[in-house]
Amino acid sequence: MDFSEIQIASAKINKSGNDCIDMSFGRYMINKLDLVNCEDNGISVGEKSKFKSIDLLVKNSKNAIAVKDSSVANIENLNSINNNFCFRLYNKKKEFDGGDLKVENLNCDTEYFVDKVSKYNQR
Repeated sequence: MDFSEIQIASAKINKSGNDCIDMSFGRYMINKLDLVNCEDNGISVGEKSKFKSIDLLVKNSKNAIAVKDSSVANIENLNSINNNFCFRLYNKKKEFDGGDLKVENLNCDTEYFVDKVSKYNQR
């Protein structure tokens, strides 16, 4: 999905060997996501991407969502169940800044991580 402008109504992914969804350098709107058993991130938003979702459910994965490297994610409903981290916001590559996450309704049963250059806002 890199370098794209994509709109998806709904997607389900089960048992990915890495990130269930990985996006870079694009604009993405995915209304409803159901992601289970992602080896790494449910969603990885990186390299100046913009991501929006209405309903995001991630279960049994390393991180529900990672937002990094000058990317912005806006999520209405984030449900993170049995993941190592609810979300991780950070700077990975030195040529970028951190990540920015805005969540309206958060249901999270684990901790989250935000580095010094990233921003998290719960509306």
